[in-house]
Amino acid sequence: SDSSQDGFRAELLPTYKRKTGSPYLRQQLHRLAQCLPHLGIAVVGARDEFPGMEAEDLIAKAVQSSYEPGVVVSYDKDLLQLVKGNVSHYNPQKKQLLTAANIDAHLKQAFLPTKARLSGPDLAVFLACTGDDADGIKPIGGVGPATLGKYYEKLPEGLSNPAKLDALAAIDQELKKDAGKLADWEQARGNLQATDLDTARQHDIVLGTIPEPRPGKEAFRRVLEELTMQSFLKQYDQWFAPFETQRQPLLTIS
Repeated sequence: SDSSQDGFRAELLPTYKRKTGSPYLRQQLHRLAQCLPHLGIAVVGARDEFPGMEAEDLIAKAVQSSYEPGVVVSYDKDLLQLVKGNVSHYNPQKKQLLTAANIDAHLKQAFLPTKARLSGPDLAVFLACTGDDADGIKPIGGVGPATLGKYYEKLPEGLSNPAKLDALAAIDQELKKDAGKLADWEQARGNLQATDLDTARQHDIVLGTIPEPRPGKEAFRRVLEELTMQSFLKQYDQWFAPFETQRQPLLTIS
């Protein structure tokens, strides 16, 4: 679960999406945190144990810490960068499973047209350069997907994401004679700190032992009953108010 606080990304980028502070949303997340363990689903971060971190950071840390086969189930495209040998990504809305075997083709088709070989982490570089409206990350200008794809074909293999940005900046400077048309690579470096899920920030998260709850039908039923009653009681005064002023029955049958 996301922290309720604006985190390091909002500090890095003034345009980054801000927490809405919706009490309704927090209420729903709290209810889910109560229910899911009784369905056998572990919940991590629901009590703001990781202030300023997003759910994707916690998932990234869990993936980094595991050598077992796993599947990240999410609609979030940012989590595609976690796909590797033992980790797949499943989008239940699109019914699409992406693995280390097909992530290259998907990234080329959906994001970055290039002849270069792509892997999950390249999505972080792509978003750092071209921006991400959903998260409020601004593009750096001067480099769109097509140009970036051509630059990628000139990159040496084995570079980390920060090193790729440095190399891409050098290529941009080499190919453009007009300095006014250069992309803003300093902004790209700042963006990358927000888009990349393989940084010291994720590595330094201490998840502890992730619980392995067992499904419990009776316990799940009790939680639902309690939540339903709590919801009803919170609305009790509001619902009763129109009737409280009545001095006589609304309907009389003689």
